[in-house]
Amino acid sequence: MGYRRTLAAQFVCPQPRSGGCGACSCEKRCFLGVLDAGLRARVDAARVVRLFKCNHILFSPGDAPQGLTIVCKGSVRMVFTTEQGKQVTAGYASCGEFIGEAAYLTGAPHAFTAEVLGDTVATFLPKALVDELLSRSPRLLRRLAEDSAGRFCSMARLASNWLLKSADAKLAEFLLAGHAAGGDGLPCMPGLRLTRQDVAQYVGLAPETVIRRLSAFKRRGLVRLDGRFVRIVDRPALQSVAGDGVPTAYRLFSR
Repeated sequence: MGYRRTLAAQFVCPQPRSGGCGACSCEKRCFLGVLDAGLRARVDAARVVRLFKCNHILFSPGDAPQGLTIVCKGSVRMVFTTEQGKQVTAGYASCGEFIGEAAYLTGAPHAFTAEVLGDTVATFLPKALVDELLSRSPRLLRRLAEDSAGRFCSMARLASNWLLKSADAKLAEFLLAGHAAGGDGLPCMPGLRLTRQDVAQYVGLAPETVIRRLSAFKRRGLVRLDGRFVRIVDRPALQSVAGDGVPTAYRLFSR
């Protein structure tokens, strides 16, 4: 992807060249869907598409931004590492979503690690190409700003959950988001299985606590554990749990 590390082999996009992005099933989610036919053709000619294997690092903290990456198929995890060496999962990106926008917009080095989860196809757009697209498409510029702001708000919410919510509430919200079973939160990889460590990093709990709370949810009839998959049994009750543990003052400011 332009960084000094072993690169995955260049990959031929499986979409028909005649259709380009218009033939992609993720078009409605992809922020390139706002481009006209001429700009899409420009992207199709200049993009770099690669197939990455699980655990491949797209970029790391300190890497200089060289453009934007779009996840075409698969999922990517954003991970921060604290000064104490603890890893904190800040979010996921799946099909049609981009990563690296904060570094691109500010010109500052990347602040987190982007790690591939499972086989993932990603498109890299060089900085010069992104600059051209944004200068010629106000709709794309607005979409990039909206999505970037939305991701910032999601991370701010995650940070507040770490500080203000109980263990049960944090885990319940994670399950409802569809991450645990590769559901709605990760539409490109319905079979993706996150480890207990993955879940613990995201919700800010110890792996042992995640195991205990999932067992408690099962006893209460909130979820069913099918091997490594977690199935929600009582969604309203789980939603009630997800709303617990937040001080009343915080609830007022959140509305």
